[in-house]
Amino acid sequence: MLDSLRQDLSYAVRRLRQSPGFTLVATLTLALGIGATSAIFSIVNAVLLRPLPFPEPDRLVEVAQVWKGKPAVYSPQNFLDVEAQAKSFESLAAVDTTGVTLTGHGAATRLEGAEVSAAFFAVLRARPVLGRGFVAGENEPGRTQVVVLGHRLWLDRFGGDPGIVGRTLQIDREPRTIVGIASPGFSHPEGAEIWLPMTYDERFRTNSRGAWYLTIVGRLAPGASVTSAREEVRTIAARLEKAYPDANEGVGGTVRSLHEATVGDTRRALLVLLGAVGLVLLVACVNVANLLLARISGREGELALRAALGAGRGRIVRQLFTESLLLALAGGVAGVLLAGVLVDGLLALQPQGVPRLAEVHLDRGVLGFAAVLSLLTSVAFGALPAIRMSRKAQAQSLRQGSRGILTGGRPGLRGGLVVGQIALAMVLLAGSGLLIRSFSVLCRVDPGFDAKSALSFRVSLPDSAYADDARRVSFHEELGARLAALPGVLSLPRFGGRVDCVASV
Repeated sequence: MLDSLRQDLSYAVRRLRQSPGFTLVATLTLALGIGATSAIFSIVNAVLLRPLPFPEPDRLVEVAQVWKGKPAVYSPQNFLDVEAQAKSFESLAAVDTTGVTLTGHGAATRLEGAEVSAAFFAVLRARPVLGRGFVAGENEPGRTQVVVLGHRLWLDRFGGDPGIVGRTLQIDREPRTIVGIASPGFSHPEGAEIWLPMTYDERFRTNSRGAWYLTIVGRLAPGASVTSAREEVRTIAARLEKAYPDANEGVGGTVRSLHEATVGDTRRALLVLLGAVGLVLLVACVNVANLLLARISGREGELALRAALGAGRGRIVRQLFTESLLLALAGGVAGVLLAGVLVDGLLALQPQGVPRLAEVHLDRGVLGFAAVLSLLTSVAFGALPAIRMSRKAQAQSLRQGSRGILTGGRPGLRGGLVVGQIALAMVLLAGSGLLIRSFSVLCRVDPGFDAKSALSFRVSLPDSAYADDARRVSFHEELGARLAALPGVLSLPRFGGRVDCVASV
């Protein structure tokens, strides 16, 4: 058995070497389909299939208010009430994304961060590689001057100094003591590089019922489920609506898995995209099947001779299928290389709204998917031609060899493949046309203003230096005056109470 397999492989390699043009075209065709499918699958795998990188991720949930039927963020006072009343959660944590400025260690640097409640790291069970997370009480006024740094920030800005815990940084002109370094890859919410305790001051506790800006994450208590937690949160929301109708009228509550909340609306788009590249792969398989049929038609005499000399139908199928398998493996290897290039290109584009992009890479799961895909494609494009040709070879006698295998019997196989190929290509063409048309329409949407030569930027002022409104107003007035005096600035619209600025140049 092993000797016959070795003979089949050796013969298949020789046959493919004798037709370098056919081998190259078939390999590249399969590489395009396998590469595109593997590249999109790597994103689907990272975003949809891979669990969140936390211990017991299936126990992590997001608690949200519901407004007009859609999940919404929480207000601080409502969060404190849910935290005190809910029994379905082991612990809850509030998160508010923010931007901070790091000074005192080289050039001033703007960092993406998050203000969190003290239970944040405990909820996610995220253990820092150095130091600790936040502890109970560090949200109280006067005890919030601590900070946890992201692992990459620690490496890039501080050279991975192991003695950095306990040192002081200037964050928004305030001294903060470093208490911990996050583990490699930890970044929640996505993109966060630094974590600060939010302050539970008087305004937070007593005058924030109508201010919605907190994202709530929680870990289910033992024995609790998402369904039971959702019902409890709904009951608490109804109670709060009755007690505080001015701020909570029409406001409900819900609970969903943190994975579902993270993925959001990207699931459908990614699955549609995966289906589209799957059609590309199917078209590639039909193309190669047609090429195989055309190539095998020149070997009708050889196949008829082998059948006449006693080669069974299974032996002929195995020989032809071995050639298909080698082509598929070559296409798979080339496809994986192409997938690596495509993934790097997709990540460089940084598509907006797609979460967990930092976790996208060609891991063992994706490589295994590409290997299985290569085997399946060898069956898809090689099985039908091999079976049909073996049947013809058995039926063909030596003296009938000149009549041709493909011309005898039913001639509809290649025609059917061509029709199927054209049908699939038309589906892809129609879909591509619709996408291009939609993109073109979006590019022509009138925003309601002349965006040519307009620049926008955001200014975030530290509370330590600009605690009162008068100082903030004075800063923006002076900033506007200086910007208006710059050469090339034509106008500078003012937005009262906003920190977003627009300038025409």
